[in-house]
Amino acid sequence: MRRIALALLAVPALLLTGTPATASDVTVSDVTAYAVGGTARQWVNVRSGPSTTAPSVGSLSGGQAVSILCQEVGTNVNGPGGATTVWSRLSGGRYVSNSYVRDVVGEPVKCDEIAVTAASRQWVNVRSGPSTTAPSVGSLSTGQGMTILCQEVGATVTGPGGSTNVWNRIGEGRYVSNSYVKDVAGFPNRCNTPIEVVPVAPVVPAPKPGLTAEQTAFITLVAGPAMHNFREYRVPASVIMAQAILESGWGRGDLPRTANNYFGMKCPLGKVTGTAIGCRSFPTKECDATGCHPALEAFKVYSSTLDSLRDHSLTLSSMKRYAPAFTYSNNPNQFAAEVHKAGYATDPNYTSLLTGIMTKYDLYRYDR
Repeated sequence: MRRIALALLAVPALLLTGTPATASDVTVSDVTAYAVGGTARQWVNVRSGPSTTAPSVGSLSGGQAVSILCQEVGTNVNGPGGATTVWSRLSGGRYVSNSYVRDVVGEPVKCDEIAVTAASRQWVNVRSGPSTTAPSVGSLSTGQGMTILCQEVGATVTGPGGSTNVWNRIGEGRYVSNSYVKDVAGFPNRCNTPIEVVPVAPVVPAPKPGLTAEQTAFITLVAGPAMHNFREYRVPASVIMAQAILESGWGRGDLPRTANNYFGMKCPLGKVTGTAIGCRSFPTKECDATGCHPALEAFKVYSSTLDSLRDHSLTLSSMKRYAPAFTYSNNPNQFAAEVHKAGYATDPNYTSLLTGIMTKYDLYRYDR
């Protein structure tokens, strides 16, 4: 099996249109043989693969116990545990970045070091390549055991296990269609998978010295998500951090404390949109020609600080009136001015308020 450097490399997904052996094929005894315990640092999405672009297949809440079957390399994630390319594989073909896991009891094995055993469903030819036209180099009898070295895509076979284009390599120049394989105990690797260098996310700088404990804690909380947002949506980190400071009052209000809502984002017509997970009524004020009056409004609820910042950036990047601002993604002061000009805020001093915060707390250090 090929070893790869955990800090530098990632393995992209192989397109399997058939039915490869998956984590659902692993028995309880297989899991307990390799699993080690751990705990989720905070709420986090669980993915179908070791990548932030893989579909979400669930989530973990802060403090939730996890059982780590093995670890492998994936996309770089800069989360609460720091930047890492290591992902923990859970049961059911689920993955979580190791940056969101703490209190690991023991040392997880590398996924490519787990021996994968299986058995033949019935008598079958073993081929010299992943194709029914490749020469036969032997056979397996019903129930005969085998060790799967890796899997790859080949000719489609319709056999006792259904139709699939996945083939198992069980030795050098020895292949058997996955349709003839059962009782897979483990996670077969992908054969001949290309390796690519993953650009490592920049290190999140420490806050400016001399700040209060509250200011230091808040900047530390939003800095990583803000830098992630810039890479995803091109909203300057310094701008969104200044907006969060200004609009949430350093996170003191009920909205940020209980709903992770740092920008006063409301639920349009009471509906959950964007990256929100729900709506909740909060007291506010509504003003009209007769003055300002107490009111209850439905505000968005987010599962994390990152999701609040993502929804804010998603709103800016998807609305036509803010499009001119994105010409200045690398010029935070001008970006702030363009957003203000487009009607983000009615306060005539809004741009100077933002740039003042950005300068005073040296938020420009996060624009990288």
